[in-house]
Amino acid sequence: MVKFNLLLIGDAKHQYIISFSRWLKMVFPNIFISIISTNTKNVTNTYSDFYDEVFVIQNKFKWILKIKGIRTVYRAIKVSHIIAKKKLGRDAILVHYAYPWLSLVSKRLKNKTLNFTVALWGSDFYRCRNLNNLKKILKQSDNIIIDTPQMIQDFNKKFGKYHSKVHLCYFGGEAIENLRDFKETNVTREQSCAIFKFTTDKLNVTIGHNGSEGHQHITIINKLLKLNTEIAKKIRVILPMTYGLKPDYLKKIKNICQSASFEVKIITEFLDANKVAHLRNLTDIMINLQITDSFSASMKEVLYCGGVVINGNWLPYHFLKEMGIYFVEVNSVQEISEKLNEVIMNYPYFKDKSKENSAKIYDISSWSKVITKWKEVIELKR
Repeated sequence: MVKFNLLLIGDAKHQYIISFSRWLKMVFPNIFISIISTNTKNVTNTYSDFYDEVFVIQNKFKWILKIKGIRTVYRAIKVSHIIAKKKLGRDAILVHYAYPWLSLVSKRLKNKTLNFTVALWGSDFYRCRNLNNLKKILKQSDNIIIDTPQMIQDFNKKFGKYHSKVHLCYFGGEAIENLRDFKETNVTREQSCAIFKFTTDKLNVTIGHNGSEGHQHITIINKLLKLNTEIAKKIRVILPMTYGLKPDYLKKIKNICQSASFEVKIITEFLDANKVAHLRNLTDIMINLQITDSFSASMKEVLYCGGVVINGNWLPYHFLKEMGIYFVEVNSVQEISEKLNEVIMNYPYFKDKSKENSAKIYDISSWSKVITKWKEVIELKR
């Protein structure tokens, strides 16, 4: 059987890329996956179950990574050198996340393959500081993968000339598969609470899904401090901050939470896939008021479990409503204490409205449902 050579460029340790590679191998048995990892820390042969080859951008001169401009050029040169030396990506090169430094080598990448595809993750588009760099990457690409209809609309407003290259490919999630197993084996909210040693007498309110300041934790908590005592006693506020967390930011959050009349649980330790599934399963209400977002996996998982999600209406989730998926919205962070109070006081009503989300979310969130479309795009040739 002739091998199809795919080169990935992205974080070899990232859960999305790992699960993507695993599922792609299931539907593409003759594929040979190489990856140039943008994460250089502790990438070992333990990843051989997902990739056939792993290459790391080695850096013998650590001072280089501290100089922004030189760091960018250095990474671009290293990637170009690895591809040329190892003759990688002959059939397809798939970039997971449009790193700005790729603008320096995007033309060379295109010349090395029959299909240069860029998968936009969300923040690389919505939080892009230099649109010219992104434009250079998109110009050289043969195909562009975007994972929500709303993001495609936003993309077309800025880069409409590249619309013909765009493909809608939803990102799947490994946790969704775990949660499906939970449903089939009737794992209860109470059992999931026990995993984290939480009592079951309070509503679990989760804010965001990582330690990034973009989740607006401090602003939200300050608003929740205004909840009356009776309401505050009914909830446990959970802050999953297992990555993307700066020590100073954590310190500020802990200081603010000292005056809270509601229970607060801050999670900073690593959670394996099973614990992540339990966290989603026990979440009664999720507050997702990020500054920008594409299609939050944690939000999808809470919706799948039947939890009530409160989204900011500035986030690109109008397409979910068109699919009949239910969630609550606020117009600004300033409204969150009032809206949360309403949800808590009428929780059975909101919970009942959220029960029908599972099947619809599964269809656009399970790798088993969406991986075939990714395969089709990867196999395209110009």
